[in-house]
Amino acid sequence: MNKKVIFIITILFLFIRVLSWATPDGIQFEKEIYDFGVVQEGEEVRITYEFRNIGSEMVTIRFVQPSCPCTTALPWDSPVAPGEKGKIPVTFTATRLNGEIIKAITVKTDIPEQESIQLILKGRILIPVEITPPSSWLGEVTRETKSLSGRFTIKNNLDSPLKIVEIIPPDNKVTYTLTTVEENKQY
Repeated sequence: MNKKVIFIITILFLFIRVLSWATPDGIQFEKEIYDFGVVQEGEEVRITYEFRNIGSEMVTIRFVQPSCPCTTALPWDSPVAPGEKGKIPVTFTATRLNGEIIKAITVKTDIPEQESIQLILKGRILIPVEITPPSSWLGEVTRETKSLSGRFTIKNNLDSPLKIVEIIPPDNKVTYTLTTVEENKQY
């Protein structure tokens, strides 16, 4: 064989080798961070993380583990053939949460280079009307007790006005004074 043919074969071999390095086995998510925006406290959010098997082998998602009980992984696609798409559906329930949240979801695969993948779920939970504290222990009532008192804040987190017309106590022994801190916003 002449040197020119050996040179061309060597270049061709190296080119094929470089191409195989450029397309590693694994999965590629369309979004690894999902921002669901703003939801009201108590709402359920459904998210689907979509991915593609960019490798040359079948990929198995072994398990999906959310970081907190408020997030649940639903049945996901597995195994996924090369070139095919898969989905990992997740639900998030915003119960008893308020403010900005960031939750992690760990995806375990059978790919040595991607055994563990972190997906992120984030957003903001809005409690429409917030009462702080949500409950309170004012103390023990005895014959010697003259009165017990406590303070609660009622805050409107919505853009629409809130006007408190009346608070109904549990019985006639409980009295209250309603003070307006900011009209239609805080009492």
